[in-house]
Amino acid sequence: MSIRTWKPHPLHMVIIELLESKGPMTNMELFNILKETHEDVGFRTFNQTLMKMEIEGK
Repeated sequence: MSIRTWKPHPLHMVIIELLESKGPMTNMELFNILKETHEDVGFRTFNQTLMKMEIEGK
């Protein structure tokens, strides 16, 4: 059984902060930057978070 630790910021907040600081970018560019600090985030989780953000209007 693997142990996961909670991040201090929700993933959607990290994505918003990255986009605000770096400006517009492609999904792959954003994912690669995100992986530098959040190695445990997979591409599926990343895409699910982006879709949820889009639906919620964030």
